Amino acid sequence: MRELLGALPEAPEEDLAGAILGARARLARDLDEPLTYASLLAFHQAVHGDWRGLYARQAALAALTPRDLRAAAKRYLTPPLAAAGGGGR
Repeated sequence: MRELLGALPEAPEEDLAGAILGARARLARDLDEPLTYASLLAFHQAVHGDWRGLYARQAALAALTPRDLRAAAKRYLTPPLAAAGGGGR
């Protein structure tokens, strides 16, 4: 686990770009499926209090760069924070 966490911030730019592209593609497929689309809208309403958060998520993914992903990995994917089930707390 520690090796994997250490490798992500140093992953090649192409790999990070591919991960971002994959996330965008998954969301696009989800939005193309009516039941999944409805479930995502309901989730955002229930959890975030606003169904429009789904569109903010889509915009955030559109703006995400490999550099942003690398910075987030360095900040959040540390062994204590990445602990399964506890968020490091």
